This record gives sequence, C-alpha cells and structure tokens, in this order.
Amino acid sequence: MKGDLPWDLPRLVMRRSSLVGAIALALALALGVARTNEAVEEEVAAATTLAELVAHLASLAQLDEDAAISTLKRIESEEPLRHLQVNITTAEGRQIFASGAETPKILRRLAHWHREVFDPPEHNAVSWPIARQQGRPWTVTVRASTEGELHEAAQDMASSCLIMLACITGLLAVMRWNLLLAFKPLSGLLDAIRAIEHENLQPVQALPKMPVRELESIAAALRHLALALESAEAARRTLSQRIHTLQEEERAHLARELHDELGQRLTTLRFNTAWLSKALVNQPEALAVVSGMADRCTEIQLDVRHLLDRLRPLGEKSHDGADAALRSEQLMEMLSELIGSWQRTQKGVHFKFDHIGLSPSTLLPREVALAVYRLSQEALTNAAKHAHAGEVSLRLSLTPPQDERQRDAATLHWVVEDDGQGLDQPDAAKQRGNGLVGMQERVWSLAGQWLMHPGSNGKGLVLEAHLPLPSRRDILTSGAGPENPAPC
Repeated sequence: MKGDLPWDLPRLVMRRSSLVGAIALALALALGVARTNEAVEEEVAAATTLAELVAHLASLAQLDEDAAISTLKRIESEEPLRHLQVNITTAEGRQIFASGAETPKILRRLAHWHREVFDPPEHNAVSWPIARQQGRPWTVTVRASTEGELHEAAQDMASSCLIMLACITGLLAVMRWNLLLAFKPLSGLLDAIRAIEHENLQPVQALPKMPVRELESIAAALRHLALALESAEAARRTLSQRIHTLQEEERAHLARELHDELGQRLTTLRFNTAWLSKALVNQPEALAVVSGMADRCTEIQLDVRHLLDRLRPLGEKSHDGADAALRSEQLMEMLSELIGSWQRTQKGVHFKFDHIGLSPSTLLPREVALAVYRLSQEALTNAAKHAHAGEVSLRLSLTPPQDERQRDAATLHWVVEDDGQGLDQPDAAKQRGNGLVGMQERVWSLAGQWLMHPGSNGKGLVLEAHLPLPSRRDILTSGAGPENPAPC
C-alpha cells in the first residue's frame, strides 16, 4: 500500500542470512574442488597400481606361491585399487590373493539393498590363466567392485549432507541472532503496554528509539497513544476537580443560607422566648413550656453549627487566595474532632487516630486538606454504619521529598482500616453506591493513587490514598499566609 513504511526486519534477516549462504556456498565449492583433486589423485594411483599388478602377473610363473603372494600384496598395499577387484585362484579353486580390504558389513548390506531396489545389470568378470613352471596354472579374475563404488558414493553423500547441515545450522543461528537482536527492545514495549493498562504512562514516555523500523512504528504509536491518554486524563482530572469545586461551592452556599436565614430566625426566636420567660414569670406552667422552647432553640442552633462545620470544614475561602494552604495542625484538630464525634455516638466501636511525620507547621494545600477531610468523613461513616466494625483506625503520614529541588516529590499517605465484614465484591459495591467511587474520583482528581484491599489478616477493609504534594515554595508562592481564617 502506498505510503506504508518499508519493512526493516526481513531486510536485516535476509542480508545476514545471504552472507551466511554465500560463505557456505564458497566453502562447498572449496571442498568440492579439494575432493575432486583428491579423487583424481586416487584414480591415477589406482591405475598405476593396476598396471603394476598386470606387469607382475607375467613374472608369477617363476615365483613360488609365497613369494608371488607377498609381491602382489606389497604392490596392492602401496595404493589400493578403485572400482576393480583382482582375485587369483588355484586350479583347485583355492583363492590365494584378493585385492582390497575386506568389505565392511554395512557396505555389503548397502550393496545388497542397491541390487534389490535398482536391479543393476550384472558386470561380466574377465578371467585368464597364468602358467606355472611348477604345478598347475592359476586363474586371474578381474571384476568391477560395486562395494567400492557405493563406499565412495556414500562418502560423497555424507560430505554433502554435512555441508548442507552446516549451512542450515548457520542460517538458523544467524536468523535466530537477528531476531533476538531485533526483538530485544520488545520487552520494553510490552512493559510499556502493561503500564498503560495500569494507567502509568511514564514507561511509554521513556521509551528509547527502536533499532528496527517496525518496532519504532509501534513505539511511535504508543507514544502518540500516551500523549492522547495524558491529554484526556488531564481533561478528565480538570473536570473532576471542577465538579468537586462546584460541590464545595454549593455546600458553602447552602451553609451561608443556613447561617444567614435559619440563624437569624433562630436568634429572633430565642429573643422571643426570653421575653416570654420574663412575661410569664408568674405562670409556672406556661413558663415551663417557654423554657423548653428555648432549650430546643439552643439545640437546633448547635445542630446547625455542627452542620455548618460539616458543610464548610475549612471555613469560607477568601477571594485573594490568602488561605490557599493551611497548617497541618488545623487538619489534625479537625480530624480529631471528627473521630471524637463518632466515638461519642458509636459506643461499641473503638476509633483510633495516628499521624506520623506531620509537624504542626507543615503547610498543606487547601484542596489536599479538604480531600483528606472528605475522605475521612466518608470512610468513617461507612465503617461505623455499614461495616459492623469493632475497631476503626485512621492514619496520616507524610513522606518528605528526597531532594528539596524536586517538585511534587512529597507524598501524603491517608489510610483507614477497619475489622468489619469487608467487601466480597468491591466492583459490585461501587455500582450500588457512589461513596467509594466519589472517594476514588476525588483522589484521582488530585493525581493521587487509590487502593482498596482486605486487611492484613484477610478481615475488614483497608482504604488508602497517596496524594502528591507540591514543594513548600510552591505553596507559599500560591498565596498562602501564615494564618488561616476560622470556620464560621
């Protein structure tokens, strides 16, 4: 298809494989030339041996049997005959000389198999007598040696097979080396893909340039996907932050309405009950009713005040940004009060609060502090009302940055653990209500990490949030002041 990138991997594999094939071909040619030269020398030597044997056959008439056999064996031992076999027998049929060594059993079987399969024509033997001065004449028989031909053919076939095996082995080794070298960065790509599955884009962004064009295309696609996901995640995080901001603004607006409208009416009502108490001082029964009304007004004002604290735990946010951060001491007091309120109402549940690494002067961004408070509200409510827990612990700790020059290096760790009934199906629990989902979304909107798992002994539920914090300099330059307004 036009516009597609050319494939790089086949070219790399074929280039190196072709080099190995060329080397194997050159080696095969060199071995073939050497084998041809050796065969020519063997043929010439065998022909010379045959000529010497024929030349000495005429002199056998003057030699006795032992001397004749010794002479023939000496000539034949210098260079064996090729493709021919010379036998000498007496008139009684006793063989006294046979050229060549004894044929190996495997060659005899090969010759037999060759005759059975291919049915070669029989070669006529050539025989002639040799007169003897003493005794009866000998008979010389010369015939073609099938076993010798098969032996040489087997050697040539074995050599060819070895060369082919070496060539194939070399090609496979080079191809394997090429593939291993080319696909070595593939593990990094797979790790990056697995990281995307876990919403971690850092390995994708850190991918190096790939050595093969195909893998580089995949890496480029992953980088593009990471950028798109990062952009979508940033937009989603911004939207989530905006939603939570709108929720807090709506709560603040509702708190102002309660404070302004209901507070004024309750104050007026208390003034009226105070006037009635003075006017009905001589009427005990009516005075008791008015006193009860005054007590109810006081209780309602306390309830409204507690409700305002829940709606605006950090108080009204100033317009000049002077309260963009608050000291951790204020957050600790708010959480301690929240724990205390639950402890007073839930007599059968033991609540515990620990904080590590947070000094009273530690500055926390307002959004993070508010998120920690809201998470604690929801988690403690679920543990106390739905988990049937006997013990609930809230832990807050701070991991300082390893390098003060780094940004977003400090991390605030929030953990709530209970020993209640836990959640058998967390996903189904998220579908039934928006409490856990809202907590997860709130943590995610602050670029934090949200974890939910059973307790250490498999009982209860553990909720964790790890929230990154900007550096102290960033908080101070964002408009945070040393003092924080008290809640209304």
